[in-house]
Amino acid sequence: MKIENLKPGQVLYSCRRARMGNTTMKTLYVHKVQIGEIAEDKKSFMASWNGNHAEKHYRVPPEWKAKKPVVVENRLTNRLATREEIKTGTLVERPFYFILKPKPSN
Repeated sequence: MKIENLKPGQVLYSCRRARMGNTTMKTLYVHKVQIGEIAEDKKSFMASWNGNHAEKHYRVPPEWKAKKPVVVENRLTNRLATREEIKTGTLVERPFYFILKPKPSN
C-alpha cells in the first residue's frame, strides 16, 4: 500500500505475530490504525495505532492491511484464515500438536 492511496479517516489493520508472555508460543495480534492527516506532498502522514496518539509516518508498514483480516481462534493462539477457509466459510480442521499425552503408568 502506498501513501498516495490513503485517505484521512481511513481505517487500516495492523497484523503481527508476537510471543505470548514468557514462552516461545506466538499468537496473532490485530489492531486498528486510524489514518489522520496526510501531508500535501504525500511524503508523510499521521496515524493513530490502537487508539493511541497520532504519530508521523513516512511509509506504510507492510503489515498494515486495508481489509479486516479473518482470524481463526485456536485453543491457545490466533492465526489468519487460509484462502480455502475464507472461500468456503468453514474452518478446516488442523491437527493440534500441543496436546501433552500422559505417561503410561506401569
